[in-house]
Amino acid sequence: MLEKMQLPALIGHRGLRGHAPENTLAGFRASTAFGLAWFECDIRLCADGTVIVLHDASIDRTTNGTGLAAALSFDELQQYDAGSYFSPQYANQRIPSLQQVLAIAIEFDCRVNLEFKSEGCQPALVENTLVTINQLWPEYRSKLLFSSFDLTMLVALHELDQHARIGLLIDNWQQLQADWLEQANRVNALSIHVNEQQLTQERVATIHRAGYECMAYTVNLPERAKLLRSWGVDCLVTDYPDRVSTD
Repeated sequence: MLEKMQLPALIGHRGLRGHAPENTLAGFRASTAFGLAWFECDIRLCADGTVIVLHDASIDRTTNGTGLAAALSFDELQQYDAGSYFSPQYANQRIPSLQQVLAIAIEFDCRVNLEFKSEGCQPALVENTLVTINQLWPEYRSKLLFSSFDLTMLVALHELDQHARIGLLIDNWQQLQADWLEQANRVNALSIHVNEQQLTQERVATIHRAGYECMAYTVNLPERAKLLRSWGVDCLVTDYPDRVSTD
């Protein structure tokens, strides 16, 4: 049985999406500047097998380029500006590699929630992620929490690394209500991460009764944060830690 991972009160979403361009080195540094001990980011593969940090399959929304990240090499991706869409002060931010992001986490002694992003099961993403971590920072594995909406990705991770700390992501409680617990048990999950709009007091209690910590995403309204806290939600993922109280 894995030792439980104490979730923090707040996690910075995609670095700190409300204050800096998402999933960029500037965003992760902004998260640490707010004093957050954890941040969340999204990982996927580009064409040459490098694990990159990017939410969308396409680079269109968050860079001045176009096309699918999976069709471009890491060097090709570095041609595009990933910060100016947010603010001119972030011009010349780039899509980072997982290696670059973890270097920041280690520099600031942060823990990271890595969310696997892919269109369908992609074992190579899991494999390359573990290779990156184990080659460079094997001692850091205990500070990483992996999550995904894709159960097959989490199963692949669990099969490759029995000690991986896993959180099960749930976007629609009704669709998973019959088997979310079975899925969590299958991958030896430590926490359940739920779309905050799907949470009720009873659902939070159900998660806790099953022995899991409850994470709510993405919480940006103060009153909603206060209500979720009153229900016993352990952790809030937020774009705006300055707006969301931890009381």
